[in-house]
Amino acid sequence: MADNDLKKNNFIAAPVSSFDSDGQVVEVYQKYDKGLRLFLLRKIGSAQEIDDIMQEVYLRLIRYGRRNIFEPNFSFLCTVALNVLRSQLRKQKVRAVASHDSIDEAKIEAATLSPEQFLKSAQGLEVIKSAIAALDDSKQQAFVMHRFEGLTYEAIGKELGISISAVRKRIVNAMHQVTKKIKKSHEKNY
Repeated sequence: MADNDLKKNNFIAAPVSSFDSDGQVVEVYQKYDKGLRLFLLRKIGSAQEIDDIMQEVYLRLIRYGRRNIFEPNFSFLCTVALNVLRSQLRKQKVRAVASHDSIDEAKIEAATLSPEQFLKSAQGLEVIKSAIAALDDSKQQAFVMHRFEGLTYEAIGKELGISISAVRKRIVNAMHQVTKKIKKSHEKNY
């Protein structure tokens, strides 16, 4: 195919150049940095990780530019950023699996508890259960919905047909009663 055929078939979309000078990196940074940061913020929702990702994007851009001839554009930078993000997520996943304790190790640790420690932990759980059971129905229901089911005050209010401030009041009173009973039991046993 001749050069005219390539141009005619839109195979050459933009002029290309080697990307290895500091001036080009600064130019790309000034042109695309803000937009790329906003793109990443929408993807990950956390501004804390963006600086690390952006640094890696520019390092990859420099490395890629030394080996290839290309013209960086926003779409290309977004692709690089997503690849960096995926790479970081994979690394985090591997670290999480590596730091995960197996069930067997947990059983071994539980078996090494002294009888007194085991009894105390079981007693503590029973104290908490009895403290929750001793709450009146309205407080107990709001407390359980919030602490164990993870519902928000608003969702609890809708479910029970009460205001958010009433939900808050019930949960605060329940927490106070449960805490008081736990402290009383702890003082009695120690």
